[in-house]
Amino acid sequence: MKKIKFNIFYSLLSMALAWFLGFLCHAAYEMYTVGRDYVEDHHAILFWTAVFCFISAVAVIPAIIWLANKFRIPLLFFILFSIIASSLVMLILPFLLFGFSYSDIGGYFYIYAAVVSLFFSLIYAAINFKMIKSRNG
Repeated sequence: MKKIKFNIFYSLLSMALAWFLGFLCHAAYEMYTVGRDYVEDHHAILFWTAVFCFISAVAVIPAIIWLANKFRIPLLFFILFSIIASSLVMLILPFLLFGFSYSDIGGYFYIYAAVVSLFFSLIYAAINFKMIKSRNG
């Protein structure tokens, strides 16, 4: 297995794309469940998920990539590990920063974090392996 390289620019780019795709999934879910006339809290969800995505892209993703390279885990496990780590970040970070507990946030946002993480890991892996392939000829 080829090593996954950490690049802050590609990490932020991948996270921004994943954040946007995650928000599109959230908007589609809201429109499906409550209808298009009653969709609320988009500004709060956009802002706070962006904050958590930025923190993850800068602080958590390098640790995940380091662990993936140290234990030489395949791509599928990198994706699964990213999803688990994002759910843990969503569990720990709001509590540390604001004192929110699991019951304050609700289970939906753990699923939301997992969806964003799935998009991130797929985009980042695609960019990373494209970079490796272009360097090796």
